[in-house]
Amino acid sequence: KLANVLEKVPKGVEAEVAAAARRVLYAATRTQAEEAWGRFQRACGQRFPSAVECLARDLEACGTYLSVPRESLETDSHHERAGAELPRGAPPRARHRPVSG
Repeated sequence: KLANVLEKVPKGVEAEVAAAARRVLYAATRTQAEEAWGRFQRACGQRFPSAVECLARDLEACGTYLSVPRESLETDSHHERAGAELPRGAPPRARHRPVSG
């Protein structure tokens, strides 16, 4: 989505517009996203209306993750390691340590 927005602005201001758009797209909360969206519209609306329209088209879809509780998105590393795949050709993991006698 960001690349589509940046196609609508001149090369010289891409960094400025990209930073403003990232603040909208990667906001931690819906409130922060809405505030960043207002700032983006004020900063870029007059100069680059096509960029603002482009981001507006997909704004709701990009912010869908903000409606999911943050706790449900977090995992702990123990579960991630337990589900990790083994490289091809690696022997299966032993479930128990062998008893040396």
